[in-house]
Parts: sequence; structure tokens; C-alpha cells
Amino acid sequence: GCFWRLCHVVKKEAEREALRGQPPRGGSYWPEQLLAMQRYDLSSDLITNGVYLGHLASLRFQGRLRLDRGRLLRFDYQKLSVHLGPGKLEFDIGDGAEAFEAAMEREEGAKRANDYPFIAVKYADERCWVGQGTSGGVALFVKEAPSWALQRGVPLP
Repeated sequence: GCFWRLCHVVKKEAEREALRGQPPRGGSYWPEQLLAMQRYDLSSDLITNGVYLGHLASLRFQGRLRLDRGRLLRFDYQKLSVHLGPGKLEFDIGDGAEAFEAAMEREEGAKRANDYPFIAVKYADERCWVGQGTSGGVALFVKEAPSWALQRGVPLP
């Protein structure tokens, strides 16, 4: 999978104003000192979403994902880990991988796929992608090399 760095976010309200032809007021660049990275592995349906403060600390969510119709990325985090220096705490969260898979396969009695959070992919190429989240906000992600991420405290899988 690739590493994708969050660069810019726009709240739902700012996007609506822009669509109405009003001057944009909003959106912000994500600070590089507090690195927000996502890693998707579509071959194994795994997602890692983390916020990293260099090699000092991080907060990571890990779980399952599914790309529907090539543009809707649904996910469910099953593990939360907090890293501070060499220490690490892990917590089980979410519905579990089996429940998520059952929903994605639309098995009877399972939670609906629409009940899980998603990111709608609005644009994607080999260098960047733009997605709109469940809340309606829009985010720009830029692809980074594993060596770039490792130097800034993002662990390799």
C-alpha cells in the first residue's frame, strides 16, 4: 500500500458556499509538524490512519476497508493504538472484522454497509486524491514515499 499525507481540509459549509459562487472562506492546510497519514492496502483490505508527532508520539487507528464501485471507500477501525516514546497502549474498538465483512457482503442479519463511515473519492491520480467524508468535509491527500514517511516517524508495515 501507499502512504497518503493529509495536506488540506475544507469544511462542508465552505464547499457549499463555493458551489453557490460565493468567495471561498475556509479550508486549512494541515501542519506538517503534526503529520496525518493514511495507508490503504487494497490487496488485503486494510487501512491505517494515524496522527504522528515525529518519533515521539502517535495515535493510530487500524481496521478493514472496502472500495465500492471504485469510488466509495468504506471502513471500520478495529484497533486504536497510542504510542508515546517506546510505550504503547492498544484498545479493541469497532464492530470487528467479521461484522464489517458481513455488512459489505450484505449478509442477512448483518449491519448495513451504509451504516459504516466512508470517504467518497472525488478525484484520484498517481500523486494525489481528493475525498469527501461522511461529515461532508473535503480533504486533499498527497502520496509520499515510504522513506519520507519513515523519516518522520511513520512506521512501515
